[in-house]
Amino acid sequence: MLSALRKGHVFERYRSADGLLRSSIQKIVPYKVEVKVGRIIVRLIEREGLNYSQTIRVLNERGIKKRDPNSVWRPFLISKIYRRWKGKL
Repeated sequence: MLSALRKGHVFERYRSADGLLRSSIQKIVPYKVEVKVGRIIVRLIEREGLNYSQTIRVLNERGIKKRDPNSVWRPFLISKIYRRWKGKL
């Protein structure tokens, strides 16, 4: 079943109100805040020519936090976000 999933979809198992185990396939929709952060990262790297560490500094100066407010931005994460959104925003 999982091999039939298309990119951008997720397989989910859950228990319904009647107690039966059910499953569904749902399309993943990006959260608006994540798209906004992706747009900022792409702009900083492509238009302003910043590297990953400089991008982290700017995000921290602007007060832009990760999903988990107790964790910090890392260069590998900026790289991952940049590759994910490059050319799409």
